[in-house]
Amino acid sequence: MLAKPIDKFAGVLSVVWAAGGYALLRYAFVPVLGRAGGGQFIITILLLGWFGIGLLLVIGGLRRGNLVGRIGAISAIGVFIACAEPLHGIGRRIANTFRRDEYAQPYQGAPECRIHVPLQSQEQITAFNSVLSQFAVSHSIPKCNNKRYIAYSGFSRCTFKGEHVAIWGGAGAYIKSIGTNVTMEGGVRILPYDEKYPDGDFKRLTDRLVADLRTAFGDKVEVSFKEAEKQ
Repeated sequence: MLAKPIDKFAGVLSVVWAAGGYALLRYAFVPVLGRAGGGQFIITILLLGWFGIGLLLVIGGLRRGNLVGRIGAISAIGVFIACAEPLHGIGRRIANTFRRDEYAQPYQGAPECRIHVPLQSQEQITAFNSVLSQFAVSHSIPKCNNKRYIAYSGFSRCTFKGEHVAIWGGAGAYIKSIGTNVTMEGGVRILPYDEKYPDGDFKRLTDRLVADLRTAFGDKVEVSFKEAEKQ
């Protein structure tokens, strides 16, 4: 008696199961189990169970459901594909093909400059971001127009990207762990992704950024520079 109603509404149930089950796993179970010993095994079992039951509901909706049920089953397939993007990497391949303005991949052995500035107020956060933005504009390094994705597993998406170099960074207020005070800081990571860009030009570029930040924040600016690794 119960089998027929389940078959009839399996397609609709599959959508609810796909979206609701993923949200529960992603935002409730994974954060808790990820901090527990052996949690990864349990997460894997839960994911397999979530997908297995969802697949049965999709099949039931397609084979025995009414029109609404079949539409729901097809929609559920899309939800499963979107949620599993980190595994199949379709989003990464789309980004690699059509959205190269959003990311940059430094070449092996590239020089690198990291800058860190501890901050104390919202005004300093605004000032840091303003200095970084003005530096990028003055050196023809446009701000990236990063788009929103349901899930993303591609290359690290940069903040600014020019013809030869990319910049990741900015300033903000962060809570590093529960129960700790808010930390205000600014950070920058700048690397070249063009192997033909001279190391000397890159060093002079980073020195200008450091000088701009030290003009605004003085000796609080901490700099770490890694020389290029010769191949």
